[in-house]
Amino acid sequence: MKKDSNFNFLNTKENKIEYCFSRLLFYTEYLNINLEYKHINYETSIILIYIKKWLKTYIKFKSLKDIDNSDIDKVLKIIDDLFASKKINKKCVEILELYNFVKELIILKTNSGINMQKDNNHKIKSQIFYEENFNIKLVNHQNIEYAFSQTIFFLEYLILDEEYSYLKQDIKKILNYVKKWLKIYVKQRTLVYIDHKELIKVYNNIQELYYKKEDSYPVKIHLTIEWIWAIICLRKTEIDNIKEI
Repeated sequence: MKKDSNFNFLNTKENKIEYCFSRLLFYTEYLNINLEYKHINYETSIILIYIKKWLKTYIKFKSLKDIDNSDIDKVLKIIDDLFASKKINKKCVEILELYNFVKELIILKTNSGINMQKDNNHKIKSQIFYEENFNIKLVNHQNIEYAFSQTIFFLEYLILDEEYSYLKQDIKKILNYVKKWLKIYVKQRTLVYIDHKELIKVYNNIQELYYKKEDSYPVKIHLTIEWIWAIICLRKTEIDNIKEI
């Protein structure tokens, strides 16, 4: 299922809610993985539990309105307390982005009762940026982190969705590999040190899972395949760029 390097991964017009969840999951995982923030692992682990709980609720009801407001308030308080106790710098981009996307989720939840069709043209600012600028031939931290955020989101979605319960253990193994790659990237700030054979092995494994699904087009698995392929392509581009120096 090899893709041309110009393949547009965003043809499917991502849902704003799913984009918001992808960023929430990514920034929380980033903070958990980065040794610089190991002193707040307890807090970020609690936040991650809440985010997964919200995503599971969204998957079940296809709506945000059933997410408990008190849970959102608890997460905002945890972040506020981190700032107040000076456990983390107020200029920390990842924690600020995490805070902003929790706020964005509140807006989306508030609007969930409104005709979302009318609101469809209004997208989160950063979502528009990535939809217009993502390019597997351009290796920068925005593209790399976006590819990781999408991969992590779709894997977490598959784990939490009861429809894919028969694949849960297999998907968890793949997610562990992706988190391992992210940890390497966070530490080295490059994809080069991620093992190529491991990437291909995981890519082949997720493709095999695609054909285990009884229906003809399991979209979430298909999108996971595409985003893992994006990581592979970004790594190849980075290596090619180094060879040219």
